[in-house]
Amino acid sequence: MCATKTNGVAIEQAIIELVEFVQANSPFYAHAWRDIGGGVRSLSNIPVVDHASFWESNTCRNSKVVTSQQTDGIIFKTGGKQKTQAHVSFYSRGELERVSQQLAEGLSRCGVQAGDLIANLFYAGDLYGSFLLHILSVYHLTPGAIQIPIAGHVSLESMEAHIVEFEASVILGTVTTMAKLAERILDAGKTHPYVRLLLFSGEAFYADQAGLLREAFPNAAVKSLIYGSMDCGVIGLPPGPDVTNANNDPRLHQVNSPGIVVEILDGDGQAITSSGEAGRLIVTNVERRLMPIVRYPAGDRAAWVDATRGLFRILDRDRTAIRLGPVSVDFLDLRRVVAAAMAGLPVGALQAVVSREDRRDKLTLAVAYTPASEEQGLALQDAIREGLDAGRPMFKEHINKGLIASLGGQRMCCVDRSNNGVRFLFKRLQPSNTFHRYVCDFVHTHLLPHALAREAAGEAPRSAREQFAQPGLEFLDVPLAYRARGLRVVAGIPYAGLDAFHELILMDEMARLPSCVAIALTGTSNVGAVPVVLAGTEEQKRRWLPGLDTVGGDAHDYGGTHSDRRSAVGGIGARGRRLPLVLRNFNKERFILAPLASRQLIRFKLLSLARDIEANWAWLEQIACHAKTAPEGWQIKYVTGPVTLPKIQGAQVVECAVRESQQIHGGRGYERGRTMTGQVECDLRLKVIGGGSEEILRGRSTRWRSRSSCSKVQSYSR
Repeated sequence: MCATKTNGVAIEQAIIELVEFVQANSPFYAHAWRDIGGGVRSLSNIPVVDHASFWESNTCRNSKVVTSQQTDGIIFKTGGKQKTQAHVSFYSRGELERVSQQLAEGLSRCGVQAGDLIANLFYAGDLYGSFLLHILSVYHLTPGAIQIPIAGHVSLESMEAHIVEFEASVILGTVTTMAKLAERILDAGKTHPYVRLLLFSGEAFYADQAGLLREAFPNAAVKSLIYGSMDCGVIGLPPGPDVTNANNDPRLHQVNSPGIVVEILDGDGQAITSSGEAGRLIVTNVERRLMPIVRYPAGDRAAWVDATRGLFRILDRDRTAIRLGPVSVDFLDLRRVVAAAMAGLPVGALQAVVSREDRRDKLTLAVAYTPASEEQGLALQDAIREGLDAGRPMFKEHINKGLIASLGGQRMCCVDRSNNGVRFLFKRLQPSNTFHRYVCDFVHTHLLPHALAREAAGEAPRSAREQFAQPGLEFLDVPLAYRARGLRVVAGIPYAGLDAFHELILMDEMARLPSCVAIALTGTSNVGAVPVVLAGTEEQKRRWLPGLDTVGGDAHDYGGTHSDRRSAVGGIGARGRRLPLVLRNFNKERFILAPLASRQLIRFKLLSLARDIEANWAWLEQIACHAKTAPEGWQIKYVTGPVTLPKIQGAQVVECAVRESQQIHGGRGYERGRTMTGQVECDLRLKVIGGGSEEILRGRSTRWRSRSSCSKVQSYSR
């Protein structure tokens, strides 16, 4: 809890007065607190609000949450509605005035100055509150500023026209709106350098959006204006001037004291006070009396940075609610929609996964049920979509506007209860960060479905190579100075933010493809360009590297292995130093093999193979950490010896998995196109070549360890 003072009265006394008032005047809270009696002196004695019960009681007319009949103020929408019942928040005139002033404090802390021209792109009308509230916040801003009330429902063309006309210096809006505007600006080949602040609220901020906004608004700082909701009010403000936020972390906020009390609770409902421990964020608004907010789940998980100063960091969404752009979907409502669509069919589990697709939030529902037929599966998906559209019109509205991606669906692993066995429908693991999600989705959407056909054809068509090249995935080895302008942001991440772990993720996902297909897509960059990067002259780098993005042109053979053209290695590097140059490039080739094992889900050997795979992956991550932290990167000398061993171990794990898979599948394990087993076995024979055979690698590792031991002995003797 953040201890503050309210109007000169200790927070404890303010809570006592609030609880007494609410208990006496709100039918909903009186019923929810019926077992706690009177004389409550601490929030910990009060139960956390149940979302479903709260919104069933807080109807548009005759709300049982409010403490009296509303006589002034305003009514705002809070993220859509369930069926025909809108979710709304009631504010008195005084409460509206206070929240406007708190928003003005957020503007001031973000650096808005006198004379700034502020373009307001928040949503207006239809009970939305953000546009009006920020009109009022600028009005209350002490230094004064100039308002440009554009709103978020107008066309992108109109938004940009007004921003250009007045050369707005500050833009207020949701991240989704600003990202769509930035796409339009960049597609036209323009930038708007006069914008110096992009201030957002109401939704999460992702790395892919950061790169996009920096390109379109090169001189603008992107900051979180406030953390809050129409339900709770302004929960957190940007950190004050006494707080150092060196990384400009948009997730870092300071409790909006004195009017807000924030608690972070663990899984057992106990208050967390230590820094860094994640938990549910619970809010009590001491100032709201018309529609009280007491121990209300904000819908997010957070962690204290410094509880004594009220500093906390938002981590992700809590299970009670899902946020998609500016749209909130309560998970309990989502469960009801699915239950109604399934109409009594047995569902083992329901999982909601929020990911990113084309810089938009995407909701995927994983339902643990095996349809009797493909037709039944499609009918159930349609029923769920229709139920969600009807229950959350705002969700459908934002899909139609292109602000969030359409609903996705998939089956989870299911248990077949028709016998004593267990039947699994495996779905791939959900990637854990923005880059991983992007690469994973790209590989599984654009590459894997065509992989076997391209392997059989012996080539990847030019269109496939162009598609792979466009987001910059092929050219992670090419330094920023030699990259084409369109390749300076990779999967939404500025090139400077990429490291060895991003390369590890890309290698892991690409290892799911047949070797010839992967080589056709990545060979020019991963094998060919590296010698030029490492030892080419400035003239060679300027001549060859920027042209790599023109796929299908002259795919230079830098590797020194093709017989049909002169190898470029012959002209790179000093004479007598070219073989070490090529060998140093093998460090990554030795790094690629082991992740192949992650595709081999062998039924009878699953645990032992998983143990070996996880051990080898941990080894690879350790090496990646060395490469990331060392100034030399992948060329660091003490990686050369250790990197050979995980390749050897990875090959052995894959070989074991192939043998077990062939035994399980019988003859089908040898039939081309029936399973991946035959293809993986073929790939294994090829991949063990890259970087050196097992005998060579063992010898190299032995020599490295021998030299290392001798160096230590000499050091000790001295």
